[in-house]
Amino acid sequence: MNSHRQIWKKSSSHGSRKIARRPASTRPIILACLLVLMFGEIFAVQAADPLLKGIEFKSISATEERVLFKLNGAYHPEVFGIEGENPRVVCDFPDMRVDDKTVKSLIDTNGKYVRNIRVGLHSTPTLKVRVVLDLTPANDYDIEQMLYKEENLFVIAIHQIKDGPAPEAAAEPEEPEEPEEPAAEIL
Repeated sequence: MNSHRQIWKKSSSHGSRKIARRPASTRPIILACLLVLMFGEIFAVQAADPLLKGIEFKSISATEERVLFKLNGAYHPEVFGIEGENPRVVCDFPDMRVDDKTVKSLIDTNGKYVRNIRVGLHSTPTLKVRVVLDLTPANDYDIEQMLYKEENLFVIAIHQIKDGPAPEAAAEPEEPEEPEEPAAEIL
């Protein structure tokens, strides 16, 4: 007996023709292929959503430390600093998610300038990932931002500014010295 079932279909203009059905064992494969075609785009779109994949801390020199943000695309956050007794650098990545498997919520850096890194997911008023770099107080810093589009890498470089004159001393104008009387000229 043949495992393929056959049906006959009557057509008014061409007489009758024979149509072969596929074996029942191939139906799950075809269904699986259709599902992949239908839902594959949905999964691909989800994979392209902005994602913070990792954070790495590096001490570059005696006066520079860097924090590297590994992303799944070239995303530039809003960056701002907070001065005072607890200085911080804040990086807000809008509409981004965090890879919970690779990114910890608290990273102790043991750095000279960056004490630790805190990561949080905020949903109100809009979805964003906030990364806070807690800096050591009593230093002046220069913050540099770099975005490497090819590598999907955003970098914050923290440079210590060399000690200079105290701001109060620089603000006071010096009194001009009295000009000396010119020496007498011999004629």
